[in-house]
Amino acid sequence: MSISAVPSFVIALFPISAIAFFFICSDQCGFLIHQLLNYSKTILLRDFRSLTSLESR
Repeated sequence: MSISAVPSFVIALFPISAIAFFFICSDQCGFLIHQLLNYSKTILLRDFRSLTSLESR
């Protein structure tokens, strides 16, 4: 296998593995990912609010 063929092989495999990973982990990790997204969203909103309050001063 040549070096130039390796990235295309990895790029071709990546979506398949990502989809497989998603389907395998969707049941176990779906709740965890949902919680993580909500957590990060609240942090982002809080940071955004603090930034806007700083700008309004």
